[in-house]
Amino acid sequence: MVFKCDQCRKEFKHRQSFNRHKKVAHTASPSHLCETCDQNFTRLPDLKRHQQQKHASTAPQHECDFCKRKFARADKLREHKRIHGKHPTNLISNTFNTFGELQQHDNEMCPENAPSTSRGHKRRLSANADEVSSKRPRNVQPLPTNESFPVQEDPLDKPQDLGLDPAVEQIYRQKWSKIRTHFERKAVYARYNFRLNSINVDDMTDKVWAIFRDQKTAFKINLSYGFVLRNNEGELRYYYPCENNHTFLEKPVIVDDEENLQKFLDQIADKDVLEDCRQHRPDSKWIVHDIPHVEFYVSKLGNHPIGAPMNLPAYLVNNKAIVTLQSGTNGPFDDDLCFFRCLAAHNGKNPKQLERPTKILLKQYMEARDMAEKDFCGVSLEDLADIEKLFQVNVYVYSLRPNDEEDEKNDTPFAELVRRPLTRYKNTMYLNLYEDHFSYIRDFKK
Repeated sequence: MVFKCDQCRKEFKHRQSFNRHKKVAHTASPSHLCETCDQNFTRLPDLKRHQQQKHASTAPQHECDFCKRKFARADKLREHKRIHGKHPTNLISNTFNTFGELQQHDNEMCPENAPSTSRGHKRRLSANADEVSSKRPRNVQPLPTNESFPVQEDPLDKPQDLGLDPAVEQIYRQKWSKIRTHFERKAVYARYNFRLNSINVDDMTDKVWAIFRDQKTAFKINLSYGFVLRNNEGELRYYYPCENNHTFLEKPVIVDDEENLQKFLDQIADKDVLEDCRQHRPDSKWIVHDIPHVEFYVSKLGNHPIGAPMNLPAYLVNNKAIVTLQSGTNGPFDDDLCFFRCLAAHNGKNPKQLERPTKILLKQYMEARDMAEKDFCGVSLEDLADIEKLFQVNVYVYSLRPNDEEDEKNDTPFAELVRRPLTRYKNTMYLNLYEDHFSYIRDFKK
């Protein structure tokens, strides 16, 4: 059965997810009303943020040096300053709703400052690829904002007109499902795979900015290249991109504004792609022959409510270290209480008899937030700081995922850290996050 929203026509498989959508997206909760401007908010943290930015006299003020306009947030000021660009303030008499409108105006009125649309020759790697170095971008500006992701996925079947080196044609045909441009965009995790025509970082910049605009919250990002090695005898060997043990950067970069994204691009440019691939050669007889694609890994750090019934994959269900908490004595759960079931299980309650202790923990939490239980729609990652303080427990959140290397002998899942606590309580709880569902990790060593 499918549940369809009458207002936005969005469809949901589960009634609980449908009810939560209506509550969050289309209902203004009267319990969170701004007394200054009478604006309604569904969540208390949103109200507090609004009051701090719009009404608090102590709110930080970031003033534009050109037009003296003030902003509560530094990132909004940086975005605004692009309106002025390199021109004197007396040349900017028009106003624009979006950066895209400004950029179009700027290109028409001041063509000498318009960015070039020419790409130049796109270099492909060949047998002498070791002798080539990648170009480094600087001072790259984001593209105009788009409502949808601007990069199209490649077809499921490999096109015949790619103009490939005959030596790698067979590898593209065999590994097309990995190489093709495609995306996996989940609630708290996303994977963006792009087929490459060049290893110049310039040619990836627009795609990275598109990833940035596709996020609604702060996030962690890293990347990994898929590449082909060739030995002296002409044998080719393909290596998959891997988030587990072959990320391009030593650790992911946290991005919460455009400045941090530019730092991420600079880190990519400052590292030698070819040398990174060479580190995985079996011996010196192998050279880098081609780098057909790159994969970006995004872990979102936002305020998305977590807690939804769903069917978990077998690698989680069969993992003895994890209590999935999908169902109880009365059948599958259809609510948003997975976090509090994890907390009840962590407190030593029988996993098969968690309903009463779960409701008690929920009641404590809602009373602390001064909210009615009917307004509860899940726990976000940002809520965990308040929960840790309330229940005096450190909460680590991991995302256990299957190994993305196609190796039948190595099917062990790996855990990526999603959230680390800042508290230092004696009690520590470990959770696994799969899409919108928390599971309890009872034995972290397994």
